[in-house]
Amino acid sequence: MSKIHIWTLTLIIGFICLVSGIVYVLRERKNPNSLYTYAKAAAIEFIAGFILFLPSDFFTGEGGFAGRLQIIEGVFSAFLRTCNILLGEGYSKVECNVSMGFDSIYAIVVITTNILMILFTAETVFLIFSDPLKILRLRFLARENTYIFTEFNDKTVSIAKSISDKYRDSEIKGAKSKNRKKVDIVFICLDADGGVKDKIKELGFICLNMSVQRYMETYASRVKNLEVFLFTSREEENISQLSTICGKISKNFTGTVKIHVEISKTPFQYLDHFMDRYDFGKNRERVFVNFVRMEEYFALNNLLNNSIFEKTYEESQINVLIVGMNERNLEMMKVILYLAQFPGYKLNMMVLDEGQNRNKLYNMMPEVVDEINIPGDAIYRMIYKENVDLSGIDFISLIENEFPNFTLAFVNTGDDYKNIDLALKINAIGIKNRRDGDYIIELNLNDSTLYDLANKEIISNIINVGNLKYLYSYDFITMSDIENISKKIHEIRQAEKHKDESKREKWTDYYNNEYKRRSVYARTLSLIYKVRLIKGDEDYKCLKDDKWKMYEHMRWNMYMRASGYTSALENLIDKDGKLDERYRTLARVHDDITAYENLPEKTKTYDVISVNKDIIDVIKQQK
Repeated sequence: MSKIHIWTLTLIIGFICLVSGIVYVLRERKNPNSLYTYAKAAAIEFIAGFILFLPSDFFTGEGGFAGRLQIIEGVFSAFLRTCNILLGEGYSKVECNVSMGFDSIYAIVVITTNILMILFTAETVFLIFSDPLKILRLRFLARENTYIFTEFNDKTVSIAKSISDKYRDSEIKGAKSKNRKKVDIVFICLDADGGVKDKIKELGFICLNMSVQRYMETYASRVKNLEVFLFTSREEENISQLSTICGKISKNFTGTVKIHVEISKTPFQYLDHFMDRYDFGKNRERVFVNFVRMEEYFALNNLLNNSIFEKTYEESQINVLIVGMNERNLEMMKVILYLAQFPGYKLNMMVLDEGQNRNKLYNMMPEVVDEINIPGDAIYRMIYKENVDLSGIDFISLIENEFPNFTLAFVNTGDDYKNIDLALKINAIGIKNRRDGDYIIELNLNDSTLYDLANKEIISNIINVGNLKYLYSYDFITMSDIENISKKIHEIRQAEKHKDESKREKWTDYYNNEYKRRSVYARTLSLIYKVRLIKGDEDYKCLKDDKWKMYEHMRWNMYMRASGYTSALENLIDKDGKLDERYRTLARVHDDITAYENLPEKTKTYDVISVNKDIIDVIKQQK
């Protein structure tokens, strides 16, 4: 091989490596693991520089490649010359002596390679020392928004990634630099092993090896907006950490604190008025606790985005098929029961249970019976089938013979592949009855990949819900849409009710009261449905009619019954027609759970649905 061929070959290989380093950095620019990205890119450019120096050291004397020792010397020499660039000894010119044009092109490639190698290496070194710098900055110069996680697990990683993606997307969309928000995402992992620390670092987050208590004492007070996520593997630990955090929020704390706590077993009433145990002083208005019940939140978010009224049978029948019985399916049942209390509609619901859970539901919701058809109280019919073999032919026959006109089917047995099989069978029933497009099948899948890879024709009428990435995302666990709408409606109504701002009820009082907050969320979701469905009345004046007041009371009746409350016996009601407040709460009874016509006139005014243009605009802005 001639000399010019050797120089040309190394130029081509070196140039390919040069471009590869650049392409790698551009391709991985969204990867939070920047340290390894730049380290690999620097290594690629080092290899490119090494290759480009090789020929000049091979052709230093007569014999060229003839001597093996000269080859070894040339390789070491090229390696050292490349290292010298990194050590700051300056540019080492390569003499090709091929032609003036070729020599210039070769020199440009070498110079570019050396510059990129230095830049990528410098960025790598900076990133190596960035973690200690970040920790130092957290202590003395915290960013405006800080998100804290107290355990490293799949759930917290998913939430942290969703926050990181949210801010990264806002930057990509071109927000002005002065309006871009810088955030800190921090994992507090006491006694975390090296593997966990490396994973946190790879994701681009900060790891603090300390207790929650120490963080609150030494770091938290400098943060303007602090959000803490208590999503550990033990519910008891979540509650314990919540207590620690609340106890460490001093009266001099100047920032806003939101604490998101995952719970599933703890009854909601047990945690009602939780914040009353702590003295926050003036900070009380800036401390929020969000008890996250994933299954309840799933039902609310799902039915916000997928209306039960989207498909109806004969324009008035809402026929809902629930396949499987578990906590998520139960929460779907509860929300559908109260949302369906709507003028001109009747809910028919069939539940297919592989086990025997009807009595359990009776114990949880004593007054959610199989059927109520009393205008002013509630209108619905529930067909509950126990011991259903979902893998057998009877499952198909049952639907075909007793519930062929379903308008919404929710399929969730706890197994993704089983759910897919059942959803396809239910869809086949609908197609067979020539009802294609007249119903929606919600397929609950933990792994959405199974849905994404499916033949689109096969999954017509089927939508995917419930994947873990969505469930453990920031917008989901903060109830972003319903929460924002509820808060804005509250503020509008309070401003309308009290001109004096000091007399207005604070949103914190609702948010930190489990009973009130859950009730407000249910009312907001129902109001969203009303605004969507009412046509021909732009001002929604009809909502003040007696009919709408009656149906709003029916909705409330079913919400309370689904929450486990029962009607009060007449002999427990005092002479003023009311029940003792403490007795209501502890006995879980309510004197207003009755038909609308039986309510005192004053109580009927509570069912007035008050809206104005501002409230309607807020609701219509929700996508």
